[in-house]
Amino acid sequence: MENESGKRTKRFNGDGSITLRKDGRWMVRITKGFRADGKRNVITRYAHSEKEAKKLLKLLRVQLETRKIGAPGMTLNEYMGQFLELYKKNTIKDVSYDTYETVFENHIRNTIGYKKMSEVTKDDIQRLLNEKKETRSYATLSKIRVLLNMCFKHALEDDIVFKNPVTGTRMPNRKELIVQKRNIDILTQNEIEAIKRFALGEEKDEIAREFAPAFLLMLNTGLRKGEMMALTWSDVDEEGKVLHVRRTMTAVLNRNRREGEAKVRITTSEPKSESSRRSIPLNKMALKALELLKDYRQNPEAEEEYLLHGRKYEMVSQEFLYRAFDHILREGVGDKYIHHGLHVLRHTFATKALRAGVEIADVSKILGHSSVSVTYNTYIHVVEEQKRLVVDKLEQIL
Repeated sequence: MENESGKRTKRFNGDGSITLRKDGRWMVRITKGFRADGKRNVITRYAHSEKEAKKLLKLLRVQLETRKIGAPGMTLNEYMGQFLELYKKNTIKDVSYDTYETVFENHIRNTIGYKKMSEVTKDDIQRLLNEKKETRSYATLSKIRVLLNMCFKHALEDDIVFKNPVTGTRMPNRKELIVQKRNIDILTQNEIEAIKRFALGEEKDEIAREFAPAFLLMLNTGLRKGEMMALTWSDVDEEGKVLHVRRTMTAVLNRNRREGEAKVRITTSEPKSESSRRSIPLNKMALKALELLKDYRQNPEAEEEYLLHGRKYEMVSQEFLYRAFDHILREGVGDKYIHHGLHVLRHTFATKALRAGVEIADVSKILGHSSVSVTYNTYIHVVEEQKRLVVDKLEQIL
């Protein structure tokens, strides 16, 4: 049997089908009874390979035969586990799936997960959110509520529940949270000067020669760590003095790992939002940092080579970056050394830009934030500080 694209549809014992689509994905379809109007109730899933599609079809058939899809007595743990495996695993990015699975395992499984789907109430969910606000951030609470809402919406379609218990619950007010945002950490001028010295070769140090220019580039562009790691030379337009952010480093669980392989798989993916995919203007110091990175290249002709790479031209590991940053600051400021995460470079860039009078909307675009309000909420202390300076200047003039 052939589909509309001329590709053969494979059937297995007349129970379900696998079809290769024009976009290269494999479509898996199986009938789950009939709807009230007499039409077939068809379950459709997608896979990235024929092997994966066969495995998925087999799983669907087993679950239909054992009446586990839509079984009325299922607990929230059983249903959510199935929901994530069948409806999310092959439709969202691996990193997003890892996030949902972590939320499920850490916040739902051992709290309300043991209850039957039909017995979970609005009060149960609200009580869970209220309890979590004592120890968790607003972002984590939001993820818990979003996952529960998706799951119960699907259960509603499956006739497992008569209404979605998440409807009517409310997120705690941000001001009620015990866990507040951490203070923004920025580099001191001494630390900034240390990075410059090592990057420009004023200090003879092999580790610094390889990595300090990258830190100098991040300090002058506001790049995220993952964006820096995923940059290739094809992303650099030296003539136009622009850096194109097209990818980011992604760490996902290596679910099918063999013995001896790492638990986490490092790869690249498109930025999480359209605003993160951006072009950043390069100042003189950023261009100098690129020049220094280019001098260290092993293969000057390879445009797809990472700006930072290992011996086999693979993406450099996060651990190398962390250790190199610590090393440079420790050697650069001596007794005044304080450990910083790499995000301090991005915070320092944004803070310095705002203090220099750059419009917050422009800073937001360079950082790749989803909206100006995200930038404002993150750097509100700097914005308020600038307002005070303006008022003080007006006082002098008037």
